[in-house]
Parts: sequence; structure tokens; C-alpha cells
Amino acid sequence: MVQEIEALCEKLNSTEDEDEQRALEEDITGKARAASTCYLSTLMVHSLIDLVALLVWDLRGSGRTITTGKPTLSTP
Repeated sequence: MVQEIEALCEKLNSTEDEDEQRALEEDITGKARAASTCYLSTLMVHSLIDLVALLVWDLRGSGRTITTGKPTLSTP
């Protein structure tokens, strides 16, 4: 993906036509957004997996279990 963005930037720098420049700028922006969204999604999934693994490890190590019950609301 980075190589595609770099190629588009090179093409943008060598283009004289304003309409084509605008279209290339939009393409670059779209690819950059897609790359960052993909990265953030991957990062979030890995963080969630790590969190679940830590919770399971903690529960197993302490001998505690997850209990169910009626939730209570605390009011200040």
C-alpha cells in the first residue's frame, strides 16, 4: 500500500494538469485513509485479544470465577 501511495505522489509531482492533480490527491488521500483504518482495526483486534488473554490468565491464576448476578447501581 505504501508503494502505491509513493507511486501516486511521484505521478502527482510530475503532473501539470490541475484536474488530474486533484484526482491524484483524492486517490492518495483515499489510500492513506484505507491504510490507517486497516492498521487501526488490526491494532484494536490485537489489543482486545491481549486483554482477553490477560483476564483469562488472571482468573485461572487466582482461582476466581466469573459470577453472574443482578447488577447493582451505586448512586453518589
